[in-house]
Amino acid sequence: MINSALNKTINIIHIESSIEKVWRGIAIPDGSNAYLSDKAETTGDPQNPQPGDVFHFIYGDIENESKCVESEFPTRFRLLDQYQSMLPDGTLVPYNLDTTFKLKQVDEMVELTVEVAGYGEEPNDLWIRECMETGWRRSLINLKCVLELGLDLRNELFGYPRIGVNNTGVSDYYSATFNLELGKGNYILECFPGGPAYEAGIRKGDVVTKISDEPVNNYCEFVKELSKSYSVKKEINIEYLRNGQMHTAILNPTYDDRFTGLIDPNTNSEDLVEIRKQRKETRLNR
Repeated sequence: MINSALNKTINIIHIESSIEKVWRGIAIPDGSNAYLSDKAETTGDPQNPQPGDVFHFIYGDIENESKCVESEFPTRFRLLDQYQSMLPDGTLVPYNLDTTFKLKQVDEMVELTVEVAGYGEEPNDLWIRECMETGWRRSLINLKCVLELGLDLRNELFGYPRIGVNNTGVSDYYSATFNLELGKGNYILECFPGGPAYEAGIRKGDVVTKISDEPVNNYCEFVKELSKSYSVKKEINIEYLRNGQMHTAILNPTYDDRFTGLIDPNTNSEDLVEIRKQRKETRLNR
């Protein structure tokens, strides 16, 4: 990620490919399905996107309705996104973003820049920003793998085990509001019943400072430490602060789709409505 203002994120990757093939990955529904989306549809010509076309994407338990506002083959593509992300308890989180793809052929490589703008200034918007930055970092790595190696590794890249929380780095807001050390640890926005963290005693408002004895001073470090447990079945220890006191929890991360978001790739919008209903019922019955 390139450092930028809090209202945007910028990711850049170099891919050994033709610019036309990279363009297909970011602008054509079939190209998106090859490395990122479970389903992608458009109201326009799927091989020739134009301003005004509306795209519908499903990524696991996330839906995105995007309007194309710029399409300059093969160097620039821009979408106005309307996301709906489903949380483990069935709650929907809507957020609108502005995504611009810029492509440039450099010898045998294509430099692909993805700039996402429109993040808000509310405290929880930092969580969305951090999730999107990490998500695009992994997605672009997978696009590189697909185009250079023919390998779709999205399940490996996104299927790391979870502990059932929403978390964000300790920003200025959380530092000032809860008297926490700025930039130290991850503030727990939500801790979902049924998840490993909840069962181990962690709650909303706690601050996770270490995972497996490694400091996790921001969201990226938090995700990286959990990712190290991919395909390894073992307990992990977590250190967290509550009311100024340090606590320790031992838990087993989970691959439950409520927490990973990786559901059946054949899922459609109607299925997501049913999944949301089931998650809400599970929440109410606890």
